[in-house]
Amino acid sequence: MKVFVTGASGFIGRATCKELLARGHKVYGLARSDKSIELLKKLGVEPVSGDLDDIETLKKNAIESDGVIHVAYKHDFLVVKDPAESQKLLQDAVDSDIKVIQSICEALEGSNKPFVGVSGFGYLHGVENDEFSEPQRGSGPFARQAGIDVLLSYADKGVRSSVVRIPPITHGEEDMGFFPMIGKAAQGKGAVMKLSDGKNHWITVEKNDLAQLICLSLEKGKPGATYHAFQETLTTNEIYQYLSELLNLPIEETPVDEGMKYLGFIAPFLTMDLLASCEFTKKELGWKPTGPSLAEDARAYYFK
Repeated sequence: MKVFVTGASGFIGRATCKELLARGHKVYGLARSDKSIELLKKLGVEPVSGDLDDIETLKKNAIESDGVIHVAYKHDFLVVKDPAESQKLLQDAVDSDIKVIQSICEALEGSNKPFVGVSGFGYLHGVENDEFSEPQRGSGPFARQAGIDVLLSYADKGVRSSVVRIPPITHGEEDMGFFPMIGKAAQGKGAVMKLSDGKNHWITVEKNDLAQLICLSLEKGKPGATYHAFQETLTTNEIYQYLSELLNLPIEETPVDEGMKYLGFIAPFLTMDLLASCEFTKKELGWKPTGPSLAEDARAYYFK
């Protein structure tokens, strides 16, 4: 297949492109800078110059491809400490995502081509959610669901649309996501901030296992389906302990309001209890995650 990938030069995008190439697909990747273009060329990916605001470029490449994978997202809101500015950037990201997905879906309507999107973990807390659980909608951590709703609405309009729901921690070499961001905040404070009792859960997946699932969804996914890339369930106490050992810092109970000064938008996430199963995904697509655990990757790649 000829596959068009947004976010191709990012952490998840690179792993996905490598997996696509290994499976014999020809890959075209959206690249918004000269650095990204060179990186994609080295991977064996054909660069497409542009960004998420270049709607006509996105539509053209979607039409010319046999399938689309959309992993790009505007994540600037995650690194801004001011809550008001972070919320504004988040809304900008949501609006952009809806426009991108809507445009690609309209371009693919009636083609029966696969269109795979990725999303976060907007499910009920403290309950084990499966692939058929109804996600929450609204602001904050649930905002990205708006674009996914658009994507899945085209499943009965001749688009083989599906979504791979990913956990807050996707780990591996070159990760710049939540785990290293929490660690960097800890270095700034001089302690790993414990924002809950530590008994709440987070879910994780290794980047190459996630890439494998995204490719399986492209190749075999059913229209309108949601798949779960959840590999390991940890308490936040375990995550705090990993960081404490890696950074040689104490763990310090910290109010969420104070934690937001260092962690910004991430702080409330650390109080969430996130549980999910992926048995349907494994059965439906034959997904078999075999990658290392967060603890193994943490020792190998983080804070060197």
